[in-house]
Amino acid sequence: PLVTIEDSVVLDKVYFAMLCYKRIMRSVETAARKDRSEGLYARLYALLEQRPERTEDYAHAAALAVANLKREWEKFIRIVASSRGDLCRSSIDAKNGATRTIFNQRSWIGQGLFKADVAQFFGKGPATGGSIQGDIFVTRGDFFE
Repeated sequence: PLVTIEDSVVLDKVYFAMLCYKRIMRSVETAARKDRSEGLYARLYALLEQRPERTEDYAHAAALAVANLKREWEKFIRIVASSRGDLCRSSIDAKNGATRTIFNQRSWIGQGLFKADVAQFFGKGPATGGSIQGDIFVTRGDFFE
């Protein structure tokens, strides 16, 4: 069905998201372009927090945000995982006996904590505090691969 977007703020968000999406897709392998996983949409949602006030600045802001996305996303996941211990569990690697911390991102999304963390880290407000200690791994699945 066709939908007419009449709200200018929503239209601006869609436009900025499309600019970011096109830049992300240019850097992804052809096979991965067909995969529209939750991870892609989560990243686009986070990028929307960096949307500038003026539409004239969108192209430059989208280019900069996408260029820094991989590094910033990894940092974001590590900070969130280290600050949300209730969503982490320890696991022992069967191959080498090392202890790993596994972050349950599905619960993070399901409990509604994702949006608040994105706003805090990627928004115009202060970033999430906390330190990163050890290696934190996210659970396997589409979301953060």
